[in-house]
Amino acid sequence: MVEDLVVVVPGVMGSALVDRDGRAVWSVSAGGVLRALGTLGASLRSLELPAELGDGSAPDGVTATGLISSFHVIPGIWTPVRGYSELVEFLSSRRLGLTLDRPDIDGAPPGNLVLFAYDWRLSNRFSAQCLKGRVESALLRWRASAPQRRDAKVTFICHSMGGLVARWYLDRLGGAQLARALVTLGTPHRGAAKTVDQLVNGVRKGPVALKLDLTRFARSLPSSYELLPEYACVRSGAGELMKTTEVELGALDSTRVADGMRFHEQLDDCDVPTYPLVPVVGINQPTPTTVELLDDRAITHTLLDDADMGGDGTVPRLAARPRAMPGTDPVIRGVGEGHGLLAAHRSVTDQLDYLLTAEETIYRAAPSPDRNAIGVHLPDLHDAGDPIAVKVSYPSQRTLEVLAVDEAGNESGWACVRYRGETDGLGRQVGHATVDGVGPGGYTIVVRAPDDPRGASVAPVGSTTLVLG
Repeated sequence: MVEDLVVVVPGVMGSALVDRDGRAVWSVSAGGVLRALGTLGASLRSLELPAELGDGSAPDGVTATGLISSFHVIPGIWTPVRGYSELVEFLSSRRLGLTLDRPDIDGAPPGNLVLFAYDWRLSNRFSAQCLKGRVESALLRWRASAPQRRDAKVTFICHSMGGLVARWYLDRLGGAQLARALVTLGTPHRGAAKTVDQLVNGVRKGPVALKLDLTRFARSLPSSYELLPEYACVRSGAGELMKTTEVELGALDSTRVADGMRFHEQLDDCDVPTYPLVPVVGINQPTPTTVELLDDRAITHTLLDDADMGGDGTVPRLAARPRAMPGTDPVIRGVGEGHGLLAAHRSVTDQLDYLLTAEETIYRAAPSPDRNAIGVHLPDLHDAGDPIAVKVSYPSQRTLEVLAVDEAGNESGWACVRYRGETDGLGRQVGHATVDGVGPGGYTIVVRAPDDPRGASVAPVGSTTLVLG
């Protein structure tokens, strides 16, 4: 039974938001991502923040109320995510003995599972201040609830941008002395080139269902600039890689771009962490890693120095760990899965089980990056009526199938991968599949070997997409 405090920090879009009157401005129920976008789209556009906000609180009175449990995405802002219900269900299992902390309920006993919701529009520096207050209050109550808990510490489990919020609290606001460990799931410790694509280009695919352009909204969020790459990723005319602060990024405010870079520099200037930091890194998936600027447009590439770095489809492998942590550090855990599925993946919960209980558990090791690894690439958004186009890479022309699984877990489409003699930067065979007849909604696209149902030699790989209609 876990006697420490466990804190879950979600990523971008992972917290529900309400206005000062308690009306939902961002909330997604199970199976309702399209309904949420359709009914709340205008509210989202009204949530633009003033450019001068900096690290301040929300001037419009919006607050966060809880974690989004189901599939969620805002077109043009980050990546579709399957939600946090499976992670919370695992942490709430009787085996771990974690109890939800509910200080909002009068007379509720203290618990040791904190689900930290925050306004993901705001600067991560501000969100870290909020995290500090929530964690330290919960830990004080928990320690006082029983003698054996007086030395309890905190384990942080953070998906995506949530890891940056936690790191700022731990390394800049004194939280390190309370930490047992920090586990980051696909956190862009060094940023992500996909952010350049989204901020410079805006919503590339016009979502018919929304009939809204959320580009101004995305560019108004302080947190968006803190997701820009810290590493040199922009290709210059001479072939040299430049940092985002060394070039003009289209219509983006250079002052805000510089502040995003400064956020990463301030984190990297901290002392070596005194707590264990365990990055769970997505691997083997085609991932935007570098950027080429052409006529005020950003074109992303998966190659860096002519090598395919891989990643989770959103965060490059090299960026999913802090700059000071070598890529050979054995504490890093690799999972061959897409960014939006990391918080729900069985191999991740297996590793969390081991970390939290220090007991025997079954490990499902990630496949080697150069053997039996399926790579999956597909757009975040599709229009209803258009087939879902999936590009797959594999070491050989093995028979692979593609399944589209809806939010309820039902198979909604199937296709077989066809090869045309193409290869990728790693010399792997490139195949294509199109899944037709899929209706509007959020989908997990699973690629697997149909002749290997146990997954013993070929691990199935999934990614997420949204069909608008």
